[in-house]
Amino acid sequence: MSANPTRPRRALLLGACALSLALLTACGSGGSGSTQAAAGEQATDGKPVTLTFWGWAKGTKDVVAAFNASHPNVQITFEEIPSGNAGGYAKIANAVKAGNAPDVFNVEYPQLPDFVSQGAVQDISKAGHRRTLRPSTCRRPSN
Repeated sequence: MSANPTRPRRALLLGACALSLALLTACGSGGSGSTQAAAGEQATDGKPVTLTFWGWAKGTKDVVAAFNASHPNVQITFEEIPSGNAGGYAKIANAVKAGNAPDVFNVEYPQLPDFVSQGAVQDISKAGHRRTLRPSTCRRPSN
């Protein structure tokens, strides 16, 4: 009668992906130039907003496919990379240095300060989009 430990982790992953995509879609940073459009809107050129997302978490490809299917005006181009310590962090850091980093990427909390010091992440807390999210999506999980 033990609970399935992967269910909360999967729910957290799905929530984190959705949160990241929603927030970064709404306040995107450069990328293709069309990321300035708000979520659900088309870019000014009439084409869908396109974001790149690098990650390694199991199931992310399916989450991105579902997101793309339900958001025709916002499309995510997903690239699966090795997990963080298996080369993913090095790939992201190199892309940041080269100026071609993805719009969204996975990073574990302990490595976040390294990416902040590289200028690889932006503070989106002041973007004003928290009011459109459920409060539970803005809290750090306790487990």
